[in-house]
Amino acid sequence: MVQSEVEELSQIRGGLETDKSTRDRLPTPPPPTRFKGGPHFYEEVEDTKDSVWLVQVVPHTEPLLDDYSWRTVCSQVAPFAIRTGVLDCKLDRR
Repeated sequence: MVQSEVEELSQIRGGLETDKSTRDRLPTPPPPTRFKGGPHFYEEVEDTKDSVWLVQVVPHTEPLLDDYSWRTVCSQVAPFAIRTGVLDCKLDRR
């Protein structure tokens, strides 16, 4: 996708948000995939090459986004069929 397409989709989505009845009919986004480590991440992404992914990489310390913020981001990208996941570095054996 090029930036102009993303902006156009965002504007369309913004229009949907003003219509509460339409917003209520939007499906609930699926929960993010919880990757168990680097190999699991690569395997999952390889199996879905035709998909777009947004992955929150959680370092050995604290995540960049808190749980509420991450759920908000996931719900915002769900209408665009963007898959989401969380890669917790603490679970990676390396």
